[in-house]
Amino acid sequence: MRLTNVVKFLGSVAFAAALVMPSESDGRGGPETGNDLFAACNAEMDTPKFAFCVGYIIGYVEGQSWAIVVARRRLSELESTAETNDFGKELVGYCVPQEVINQQIIDIVVSYLQRHPESRHESALSLIWRSFLEAFPCE
Repeated sequence: MRLTNVVKFLGSVAFAAALVMPSESDGRGGPETGNDLFAACNAEMDTPKFAFCVGYIIGYVEGQSWAIVVARRRLSELESTAETNDFGKELVGYCVPQEVINQQIIDIVVSYLQRHPESRHESALSLIWRSFLEAFPCE
C-alpha cells in the first residue's frame, strides 16, 4: 500500500495518541473500543473526532506494516521486500492489494463495525484486524 510520507507520519502520530488518549465515552485510558471508533468514524468529516478515526485506522495499518518489517529482520537475515511482504501476509492472515487506497480501508472498517454491533464493545484494534481478515483473504 503506497502512502505519502506526510500521511504515514500523521497516521503514526494519531495512532500513538490513540493508544494513550482516554475514551470520551467513559474517561478510561488505554485501548479504544469499537464503539469509540464507530462514533468517531460517523462524526462530521471536518471535525477532530473524524480525524481521530482516520488517524487511528491508518496508524494501525502503518504501525502493523512497520512491526512486520522489524519482526522479519529480527527473525532472519533475509531482507528483501518480497520476502518481508510474504512474511507479513502469513503473520497477519490477510492480503491487502497494493491498489487499495486509504478511503477504502476506512470504508471497510466502518462497514464491518456497522454489520457487527454485537462486537463493538471489544478492542478497536482487534475489530480492525477482523475487518481486514474478512475483506482481504489471502488467495
